Amino acid sequence: MFRSHFSTQKAGTERLTMVGVFLKNSIGSGMGPTLAYVDRESLRKVKLPHHEASERLKEFKAESGVSECWIWNTCNRFCVYALHNERPSEVRRRIINTFFAPFADTPHQLNLLQDREAVHHLVRTTAGLNSGLPGETDVRQQLESAVRLAECLGAVGEGGLAFIRSVISKADDARALSSWGNFSPSYCLAAMEGVFHCVDREKVLAGEVVVVGSSNTSRTSIEHLARDFGVDPKRITFFHRCHKSNGQVKMLRRAVEGCRRRRVESYSDAEVLEAVSRATLVIYGMDSSEPVLGAEDLHRIRKGADHPLVILDFNTLGSTTGIESRGKVAFFDAQHLEIAVQEYAERMQLDPRFWEAVDEVESLIAAWVAQPAEESIVAEPQFPGLMLLPSSEMPSYSLSTS
Repeated sequence: MFRSHFSTQKAGTERLTMVGVFLKNSIGSGMGPTLAYVDRESLRKVKLPHHEASERLKEFKAESGVSECWIWNTCNRFCVYALHNERPSEVRRRIINTFFAPFADTPHQLNLLQDREAVHHLVRTTAGLNSGLPGETDVRQQLESAVRLAECLGAVGEGGLAFIRSVISKADDARALSSWGNFSPSYCLAAMEGVFHCVDREKVLAGEVVVVGSSNTSRTSIEHLARDFGVDPKRITFFHRCHKSNGQVKMLRRAVEGCRRRRVESYSDAEVLEAVSRATLVIYGMDSSEPVLGAEDLHRIRKGADHPLVILDFNTLGSTTGIESRGKVAFFDAQHLEIAVQEYAERMQLDPRFWEAVDEVESLIAAWVAQPAEESIVAEPQFPGLMLLPSSEMPSYSLSTS
């Protein structure tokens, strides 16, 4: 059992600060901290491609003076966490200046959470309570990958890893010890099921499949294609740019076992385009801000092709440009996929047991977070301890950058 000390701040102890922006979710803030939400265009203002996020995190860690930090960057959220011994207002200012400059004129759209509230929000999110698809399991993998990346960059050490392990453990417990565990869908699976209802599923899944990008989305999509849709992994070609030094290779190999793995320098390389030209299903799962497939390229490589092609672009920033559903090509961008997921979520919420499960898991998590020092939930002996203020001593934080 992981334990922490929700006690008054003392010299040398660590604080947890979070700054983030989120899309509105199905459940809302629930029993957690009250959140502000933004629309998709506002989220895009701060969304960073993988390599840019990595570089900025390294710079922030080197210059900010915080002990440990990581970025949780998904299609529904962009948030920065820091463990530190500094004044929270100063750490928030540095985070905002480094990552959230586009919100300088609209600070009310930022969520600024400190200590106990940040922990509460983190556990709720990991348990799928802050997702557009309530209960989704993908979010857990996304957190693991975010912290693993930060570890590879030197931004997170043993203390932060122990803290995140404890958060994930409690989120898992929340599912296991409540009926919330009955509502554990996958975002990728919900999106694909929605798409396959709109196309000739049998033909699309009978041909060659191309998956582009080394993200959790790509890995999860491959797992579902094999497990839930019966696609032979030998018919899946997986393109990635992952190098051995970035810590993702072992995870990739596990997830894509049996697939044809190809490492490329660019996702617009001729080898990728050739594979796309032969495929009946293409999934873009990376987060690049530069499109890698345009309408003209697609028309050129498919000239004379008689087979259907379904393209799923999960990238909020857009991996494609100018492509529309036409003829034998069916195209679904991130917004279309979100609609499919929302329809899935709405069907889930019609189950009379759904809201009972929400109440049950919310109460469980809130009780854990409110526990006194000797019984609470996050930290290990080797970690000096995340010292959190009791609820009665929590200061009031305004949504300003001062």
